[in-house]
Amino acid sequence: REVTQIGDDVFSYNTAITSIVIPNTVKVIRSGAFSGCSSLSQITLSESLISLGEIAFYGCTSLTDIVLPESLESIREEAFSCSGLKEIQIPDSVASIGEWVFYHCENLENVVLPGGLKIIAEGMFTGCNSLKEIEIPNQVSVIANCAFDSCEGLETVQFSNSLEEIGEEAFRFCQNLKEIEIPSKMKSIGKDAFYYCKSMRKAVFLAGVETIGKEAFYFCESLREVQFPMLVNIGEKAFAYCSGLQKAILGEGLVNIGDSAFYSCDRLEDIILPNSLTRIENQAFGNCYYVTEEGEVKGLASISIPENVIFIGSNAFWGCSALEKIDVAEGNAEFCSMDGILFNKAKTELLYFPDGKHMEEYEIPSSVQKLGDYAFAYIDVDMENISIVIPDTIREIGAYAFYNCYLGNIKLPKDLKS
Repeated sequence: REVTQIGDDVFSYNTAITSIVIPNTVKVIRSGAFSGCSSLSQITLSESLISLGEIAFYGCTSLTDIVLPESLESIREEAFSCSGLKEIQIPDSVASIGEWVFYHCENLENVVLPGGLKIIAEGMFTGCNSLKEIEIPNQVSVIANCAFDSCEGLETVQFSNSLEEIGEEAFRFCQNLKEIEIPSKMKSIGKDAFYYCKSMRKAVFLAGVETIGKEAFYFCESLREVQFPMLVNIGEKAFAYCSGLQKAILGEGLVNIGDSAFYSCDRLEDIILPNSLTRIENQAFGNCYYVTEEGEVKGLASISIPENVIFIGSNAFWGCSALEKIDVAEGNAEFCSMDGILFNKAKTELLYFPDGKHMEEYEIPSSVQKLGDYAFAYIDVDMENISIVIPDTIREIGAYAFYNCYLGNIKLPKDLKS
């Protein structure tokens, strides 16, 4: 009687097996068939094999290479996870590769994926530390969550022209990835997608990307420049702590810059906000400054608010110690600027006094009735004698309005209510 399949867990954790030949009558290797066979170093698969089951070769730490037959159509979840594979070529006959298939194959250096593959499944290469480069087949439209998470040796990724989505944590902790160019069909980049890719110096997005998720490029400290031709939304902390970022080119179409999106981008000195922008959320550009060895404060020195902006978070520019002025487009219906200081359009509320604006005395205009939250926070940290003249028209002072200020003199109005 012919053997047509290797059953579930048949040889599971048999540490005595070192080599095996699967007869050509076998079409299916089922779940866990050789899992934990830590001494298995050589295997010849059936030329009629169609399917490899879940965790089929899980933990086969001595298995360094394997030849997959052209008959193979599917590789199920975790089939080679935690194995000793160094290289593998997956034939074009394979249409489906399951999740976590090569999870923590720490010796895997070379992979050839099938040309017809459409999805890089969740966790497929997580923890493959020896993988240096990967070419994504042209029909792949989705790189799923955690697909290359913690591939610390990965330096180069050639993306598919059909790519539309990069999932959450897809390239997180890829600490040697140096540059990416995202193709034009791409629509969204998920949360933490390139989190702590600390060697990445440049990210180029061809026309198409609309949404960058929360913390997508968080702590990419070597990133120098980003370009987004058609971006609509920048998520919360998307570029936070990108301490080397010097230039961000934001194309028309951008609507929202999320909370702390560029927080602590120390060297960001050049950013042009597009006319399409409507919202700048809390701490969007907070703490964007650094101090040179000579003690000079540098960083974001000026910023221009476009005419369509209707919301600016109360501490959007909090802690920008080099910021000397904020300009506002004349056509803006919500905000205006006077002497580089941000007010609401009617000048009844002083919203933000730039941290880097050095003056010995500032007299608040008599039209002002309210000082906004964080209005004077962190001003003149290197000058201890600044005086602020507050008119009697002021009725309200917002939260943290004078937080961490070095004030020489201040007199509160007699009719202050809150």
